[in-house]
Amino acid sequence: EVHEGAVLLNLKKRFEREIIYTYIGSILVSVNPYRMFNMYGTDMVLKHKGTALGENPPHLFAVANVSYTKMMDAKQNQVIIISGESGSGKTEATKLVLRYLAAIHHKHNVTQQILEAAPLLESFGNAKTVRNDNSSRFGKYVEIYLEEGVISGAITSQYLMEKSRIVFQAKDERNYHIFYEMLSGLPLQQRQAFYLQEAETYYYLNQVFYPKDNFNTPLLLELLFRQIVHDTFSEACIRITQEERAKMKALFEEHQVGQGGDTQDERVKKNIVTTARDSWEIYFSRLFPASGSVGTGVQVVSVSHRGIKLLKMVRSSAVAPDYFKVLRPYSYADILFVSIPSKNMLEFNLTNEKLILFSAKAPQVKHMVDYFITELKKDSEYVVAVRNYITEDRTLLSFHKGDIIRLHSAEGLEEGQRYGCIVRKKVMLLEELQRDTPEFGGLGRYGAVYGRWGVFPGECVQPVAAPDFLVLPAERAEPRDRQGRVAASAAIAVAMGSTVAAHQLDLNTEAVVGYGEDSRSLHLEGPSLQDSQYNMEEFSRKYYRQARRHSDQQNTKRGSSAETQLTRFNTLSPLSRSL
Repeated sequence: EVHEGAVLLNLKKRFEREIIYTYIGSILVSVNPYRMFNMYGTDMVLKHKGTALGENPPHLFAVANVSYTKMMDAKQNQVIIISGESGSGKTEATKLVLRYLAAIHHKHNVTQQILEAAPLLESFGNAKTVRNDNSSRFGKYVEIYLEEGVISGAITSQYLMEKSRIVFQAKDERNYHIFYEMLSGLPLQQRQAFYLQEAETYYYLNQVFYPKDNFNTPLLLELLFRQIVHDTFSEACIRITQEERAKMKALFEEHQVGQGGDTQDERVKKNIVTTARDSWEIYFSRLFPASGSVGTGVQVVSVSHRGIKLLKMVRSSAVAPDYFKVLRPYSYADILFVSIPSKNMLEFNLTNEKLILFSAKAPQVKHMVDYFITELKKDSEYVVAVRNYITEDRTLLSFHKGDIIRLHSAEGLEEGQRYGCIVRKKVMLLEELQRDTPEFGGLGRYGAVYGRWGVFPGECVQPVAAPDFLVLPAERAEPRDRQGRVAASAAIAVAMGSTVAAHQLDLNTEAVVGYGEDSRSLHLEGPSLQDSQYNMEEFSRKYYRQARRHSDQQNTKRGSSAETQLTRFNTLSPLSRSL
């Protein structure tokens, strides 16, 4: 009885005896040994020439010979179909058939050209996969023309080309060979003339676009600038919202940049590219189809150098084209790690929650997120707490799971100990600022609140990307509350009080750091506030503002309420415990 199990067992036993070819009727089954056997020389060509199928042990040359003989005898075209999964040896089998046909009636120039064309075709159509270092990523139809039995020419047609590989590859796979061959084969002078670098620096070859502040070649800057100009004036680009497009057009008008991108000023180009990178939500992103739990509305997840975003497509109306709406952003500082518990399921382990998404591209999403997190950790001075660490020892640092800690070098640490301070986001409600201060007016600004420094066990933390609020753009718009005040966005985990109160805090207990300041210089020597016991004075400094004092030069109308203001106290944040 012939069934699949019996066939596979027979193939296995023959393969163990180094017999890679087996007949099943007129079909030749080949098992790829991933090494060359000495069985394709001239002696084997002569052995199979003019013989019938089955007269000799199974061999690829026998199939080629039968096809050639029938064509010559019946004067009819013949077809040899070579099929199999990736890595089964289809490309090599095609070469061997051509080698046999060239050997039986040799015409040097033509056959040599046909055989030498194969590596060139493979350069543009073959790539490394997890199964095969030279996998053909297209279907190939080779027509061999013969005159009086001698090869006179050939035409190779390609179909079903895997075009998506150019812009995306799975983990441990590569783009098409031609890119790597060009970069490694060109002389140094030619690479410099065309601003070519190592393969590791290119997005198409590594699947990560990680824009830096310096666009180090004129060619790279020009390409990015041209693409941004084109997409800004093209309503078909759904990665840009109407608001983002309007602001960019205003920037173009300010620098006198038209639709043709007619400017040679590199400072203008760099300004435009940097603005797009910093303010456009999903332009520099890889988009993957995804869905969340019922009712979330998630349709797409974007992955970029800034983090991941959950998106929903908003369909066009009479006044606006289609665009993606950002439902929820997550920075890489929020993501501890990503796992795939089951097929098409993504589990993002965040600092304070878990996010479950479903996507057919789950492995690709995980690969990109893992890459970014790994790269960002290399340059980061921050760690995230993976579990609570609470102690009453005032020489140690207490923290909760999800807290971000900035590290600092310190002498005398024992093995496994780290030294640093907890950093939280500082939201400044500018409408609460005093009108006579230079900070009054404008949009919301951000900074960081640093707690005291202390020693803690390294096993409770893991490296994390630098918090995004340290470098938020100054003109980023935030939602407003019912009174029209700038409020914190949903992505902000910790919101402290107003700027006035923060600046009036005793520096022995807290310090507010603005942009560009080095928190290492803010080593606080006074008593520090932790979740352990502390006295009433410390408690009041932590949770209450000082009284507002008015100068003698203030308007007399306001003077009537001065006494009230002196005795009025406001809480910095909701009281979590009793006095």
